Amino acid sequence: MSAAPASRSGVLHTTVSGDGPTMLFVHGLGCSGGFWTDVVELFSDSYTCVVVDLEGFGASPPLTGPRTVAQWAAPLESVLEGFAGPAIVFGHSLGGMVSQELVLAAPGLVRGLVLCNTIPRATDHVRQINGALVEMVRAQGPAGLADAMAAGLFGPVKFDGTARAEAQFLHDCTSTDARSLEYGLKAIMAFDALGRLGQVGVPALVLTGEHEGNLPDQEVLVAALPDATLVSMAGTGHMAPAEDPAGFGVALGPFLDRLG
Repeated sequence: MSAAPASRSGVLHTTVSGDGPTMLFVHGLGCSGGFWTDVVELFSDSYTCVVVDLEGFGASPPLTGPRTVAQWAAPLESVLEGFAGPAIVFGHSLGGMVSQELVLAAPGLVRGLVLCNTIPRATDHVRQINGALVEMVRAQGPAGLADAMAAGLFGPVKFDGTARAEAQFLHDCTSTDARSLEYGLKAIMAFDALGRLGQVGVPALVLTGEHEGNLPDQEVLVAALPDATLVSMAGTGHMAPAEDPAGFGVALGPFLDRLG
């Protein structure tokens, strides 16, 4: 089934395609739902794929004030209530943090988690990096931040999706309002779900890129979740699902089979 016209759920820009059990896709900082385009094509024959632009990003309105990660998750409850059954929720980077808050706040709406290239809490190292990025976006604007971030987001192997994913990120991040980027970076700096993840009652797949460079964070995330598996995608970096969507689909196979 082709994509349905984009709509708004509250203030969120939402695109729906496919037919079947629900999948919800949540992008990361400086991105939009376009991050998931190639991944959605893999699943829209068998699933209803719901792709959102978080507040402040993509075609959703810019932010007018600070947000916490939990506040980004809250509108997703209304999104999911409009679709049949609990969803498999995919979250990348900031979207993975949002997905953790979503399942903690509304466990009945989620039947599985796919947490990609994300963390369970901000470490001192993350706060240091993001603090520097806040100063960068203030000084150089979204385009300067996009160029600086893109240099470290992708792995050394050039997959079929790498060039498109890089172009998508540069477009999305450059087009994002500077305040939304700053609020997002600060929200990540304050994020900490680690002590609550033992409450998560659904299976989770934690996915990392081989060259992402923060494997200990992924291992902490897996250990904190009651039912989680860690998968590393060879050759990829922080943007693993978009870099190698075909490999991402293969990595998901056993997890989706388990969910049924």
